[in-house]
Amino acid sequence: MENFDSAFAIVTGLVKDFKENEKRYLSPEYQEAEVRRDFIDKFFEALGWDVYHSKQKNPYEQEVKVEKGVSIGKAQKRADYAFYIAPEFREPKFFTEAKKPSRNLKNADDYFQAVRYGWNANTPVAVLTDFEEFHILDCRIKPNINMVLQNQNHKSYHYTEIFKPDGTYIQKEEDIQFKNAPQKVKEAIKTKYGSYNASDQIEKLTFPDNTTQYLIDIDKDTVSKEVILNSDGQIVCEN
Repeated sequence: MENFDSAFAIVTGLVKDFKENEKRYLSPEYQEAEVRRDFIDKFFEALGWDVYHSKQKNPYEQEVKVEKGVSIGKAQKRADYAFYIAPEFREPKFFTEAKKPSRNLKNADDYFQAVRYGWNANTPVAVLTDFEEFHILDCRIKPNINMVLQNQNHKSYHYTEIFKPDGTYIQKEEDIQFKNAPQKVKEAIKTKYGSYNASDQIEKLTFPDNTTQYLIDIDKDTVSKEVILNSDGQIVCEN
């Protein structure tokens, strides 16, 4: 559990960094090499993969290979990351393909590329990511660029979605403007906290049953509070 807590803390920090500078990271100027260095490498390191080979020095016994060659027909392609589990260093468990965050990941070309790596190496899944999203792709079916998007076994996750360790979905967090909150929420803040100033940006929390709550920071002089209301304007909690 200690390892999980440590990994969770690091990934939470990466999510926070991405969220605070999202405009920059989603701009076309921010490149694939940058997101790999700033986020993706660190994400897998947090999960226990020795991406930087700081521990696994022997080049023949490393669980992560960057720019690993993959044979596709008579051609040799390079996957961004190949992951192995000791002592089987010749049989990859899965590949990961990275892209710049400004592009839409769900497209036939990128899906086909990632699935083809998995199919040719007999790995059941591949990961396609720009850190903003993680797409887990089913590689058990021979890739067809015209059909690859139709596989219902593919899964995708946004970096703002929160899950328990067992995979149970908890909530999704989105930053929205206070002015775009439901009218009942705005009225409740005005009525119950009229002497406080509400922040312009608030968090919208979406739960598994599609209900929503709104986290709002309010302040007055030296007093600051954090209030959560449901969509009907009822206070859920106040800190």
